[in-house]
Amino acid sequence: MGLICVSGSVDVYIQSPQRDYHFTLNTPEKVLLLAPEDWRMMYNFSDDAVLMVMADRSYRETTYYQEMYREVALPKLSAMYA
Repeated sequence: MGLICVSGSVDVYIQSPQRDYHFTLNTPEKVLLLAPEDWRMMYNFSDDAVLMVMADRSYRETTYYQEMYREVALPKLSAMYA
């Protein structure tokens, strides 16, 4: 899966089985490629954000990780689920 923020900005939090990553997408020149086993959360969208998601097949809920591997370490993200 690939993510491109074609307008505005968005933050992306990713958990792989091994570690956590944080990215800010704020230009169409940045493409974030995700592995199938990556759990992800998009947040902190700017008012003008447009996020394009590209995939090589149609969405099937059973092929995506719905649960995080670990507790979210960021207070900003943890507050979203309190």
